[in-house]
Amino acid sequence: MLSTLRSAGLRGASRQAGSAMRTGALTRLNAVLAPSSQNACSSCRNGCAACSSVARAFSSAAVKKLQTGLAQELQHEKDNYEKPAELSKVPAGWNFTEDAGNVNMKLEKTLAGDRVCKVEWQLVSPPMAYEDDPEYQEGETPEEPTEVELTVTVETKDGAEGLTYFCSTSSMEGAKEGPKTSLSIGNLKTWSSVEERDNAAAYNGPEFDDLDDRLQEAMEEYLAEIGVSEEVQEFVNASAADKEQREYMRWMENLNKFVKA
Repeated sequence: MLSTLRSAGLRGASRQAGSAMRTGALTRLNAVLAPSSQNACSSCRNGCAACSSVARAFSSAAVKKLQTGLAQELQHEKDNYEKPAELSKVPAGWNFTEDAGNVNMKLEKTLAGDRVCKVEWQLVSPPMAYEDDPEYQEGETPEEPTEVELTVTVETKDGAEGLTYFCSTSSMEGAKEGPKTSLSIGNLKTWSSVEERDNAAAYNGPEFDDLDDRLQEAMEEYLAEIGVSEEVQEFVNASAADKEQREYMRWMENLNKFVKA
């Protein structure tokens, strides 16, 4: 389902990638890794003994710089990492699934009538903090909303029949009133066979906002009834950003191990 999120007709889903912290991290790493090649022979094209010697020495120096930079940055990230409070426990009734190195995450539960409900989403880049915003007092650290695209699927156990909500959830941190979470529905897809479910060209349903208000309200109430609560939305938002940070640290660890080998 995640492969069709971009074509689901969601509006207002653009995000600014990265954060000031991540930008600073890459700047620090780049500063450590900046090469010093002033001793190289700029006029040599075919390779001479002197330049070959410099190249070998530079290669060794570059590896050491890379190791130093990675070690410093990894330690910095670990020292500043803090698991979000929203992830202290999985929402009641749900099973949470994720794998290291995989950007996908899933909450799953069994409903009445042998039906299965799955909430699926991916990691996202951390939000950027607003600067010089007069709405906030000195010392506050407001951020732009963290917006996560997700699907909520309810289907029979064999997957032959079901429906999928294409949604986005956002959480605003640092506001005076405290964190705010909201859920927007883009489309609602239905299917009557596994082939139709898995067909990327299958109809994803009309724009949710174009439906009758009473139908919209009923569909929103059904989401709440199957357990897609504000707690679930907060868990999705927090885990999406946290997963990106943990995968970033894992990436540095893997790179560092490879360089040391």
